[in-house]
Amino acid sequence: MPNPKKKKGAHPGADVKRRGKRSYKEDQEIAQLEQVLKDGAPERGSNPLAAPDAGSGASTSYAGVRTFDELPLSQYTKDGLRKAKYVTLTAIQRAALPHALCGRDILGAAKTGSGKTLAFLIPVVEKLYRQKWTQLDGLGALVLTPTRELAVQIFEELKKVRRLETCHRWG
Repeated sequence: MPNPKKKKGAHPGADVKRRGKRSYKEDQEIAQLEQVLKDGAPERGSNPLAAPDAGSGASTSYAGVRTFDELPLSQYTKDGLRKAKYVTLTAIQRAALPHALCGRDILGAAKTGSGKTLAFLIPVVEKLYRQKWTQLDGLGALVLTPTRELAVQIFEELKKVRRLETCHRWG
């Protein structure tokens, strides 16, 4: 006898996510984030480390922020960062995130343990959120690493910050 609760032909992940549809609140958040990213984007080639503090009122740019809560990030990401006890941006994150969040390519170098992994993971996760990516859309991002150990470290950092529906790791 067929299960009356399960719709015939329904995808197994259809219950988890509504096929790319977002709640009204999420749609509003995405629209607001897009506007803030557009209006507050730092000038191309600028160094956000030299920008005045965001709290000084000198600019509408988010380039001078010092904490993750001040960045234009989704509430999901902010909650994940808070839960992982990430509050203050490191120098590489302050320099890279304002440009990366508005879709620009960045090239940065910093010491081990300086926060480079978050500096590239946060924009990837945020882009997927704003594009309403779901498991049904296929591959959302591919991160290439030179070693398996680094791939595992990156994956563990991603799990700490953001509980995603689907994270896959291959060795």
